[in-house]
Amino acid sequence: MNAAQQNVSQASPQNQGTRPTTVRWRMLGLLLMVITLTFIDRFNMNVAAKYIQQEFSLSNVEIGSLLSAFVLGYAVFQAPGGWLGDRFGASRTLLAAVIWWSAFTALTAWAPNGFLAKWLGVMTSLWIVRFLIGIGEGPALPNTNKMIGQWMAPQERARGNSLFIIAVGIGGAFTPPVIV
Repeated sequence: MNAAQQNVSQASPQNQGTRPTTVRWRMLGLLLMVITLTFIDRFNMNVAAKYIQQEFSLSNVEIGSLLSAFVLGYAVFQAPGGWLGDRFGASRTLLAAVIWWSAFTALTAWAPNGFLAKWLGVMTSLWIVRFLIGIGEGPALPNTNKMIGQWMAPQERARGNSLFIIAVGIGGAFTPPVIV
C-alpha cells in the first residue's frame, strides 16, 4: 500500500480510532504552490507583452500570436499530460512538467538572441519557446487533480479542490505586481 492509499485509508470511517496524519495537507500545500506558479508563469507574458512588443517592434497581430502560442501548447497537451500521469504517475509527471516549463521559461530570455532567432527570426523563436512552455504546463492541472484524488480522503476532496482553485486566483493576483 503506498502512502497516498494509507493516508486515505486512515481517514476512512472504518478507522475511526486512528487519527489521520497531516501529510496530505502538506502535499496539498505543495500542489497549491505549483498551481500558483503555473498561473504566475502563464500571466507573466501578458504583463511583459507590451515591453516585448516595443523592444522587438512586433505588430499587434504578432504579439497576439505570441500570447496564443502558449494557449495552443497548453490545450494540445492537457489530455496527453493526463495520460502520462496515468501511465507514469501523477507526481513524476508533475515534476517533469515543472522542470520542462521552468527550463523553457528561462529560455524565453535567450530566445530573441539564440540560434533559432538567427535562422527563423525573433518572433518565431519566441513563439516556439512560448508554445513549449504551454506544452509543459498542460499536464499540471490534470495531474494535480489526480494527486488530490489520491491524497485526500473522499470527504476532504471538495475542500482540497476548493483550495486548488484558490491557487489559480492567487497566481493571477500576484503576477502583475511581481512582474512589473
